[in-house]
Amino acid sequence: MKRILLLASIFALSLTTLSSCSSDDDSSIENIEKDSELKKELIGKWRITHFYLDKSGVYVDITKPPFNENIDENYFTFNQDNSFVGTGSITSNQKGWYKDDKPNVYLYEDKNKTKGLAIIKILNNEPNNRKEVELQVGDVKQKLKITKQ
Repeated sequence: MKRILLLASIFALSLTTLSSCSSDDDSSIENIEKDSELKKELIGKWRITHFYLDKSGVYVDITKPPFNENIDENYFTFNQDNSFVGTGSITSNQKGWYKDDKPNVYLYEDKNKTKGLAIIKILNNEPNNRKEVELQVGDVKQKLKITKQ
């Protein structure tokens, strides 16, 4: 339990200490269709429900005891205008803009999409509006499961 809380805390800290950098090569994200299939899938509110533990190789459900007693509810909300809002300690209550380039969703601090925050890579689509994703902030990667609300 302490190890999971430590991992969640380290991950949340990595999101808050993120330094933004502009990318030298934006060519792969500049010519993305306005309303791609991925964007249509993304629009809405997604709750982070599972956290992957690398050493044990399993996902833990952070919405159930004992984890939900120490980890607040965390969401990503993707809007039609390409803005997003993260709520909760894991998402560091970030706000910004996103660009989709299947299987990746790039999160930016600014509307011009020059100050990168993170990359969400869609790993698998699962039943019941759930996706397995990898959230990358800098060099830190964490597998999660998110469920559309």
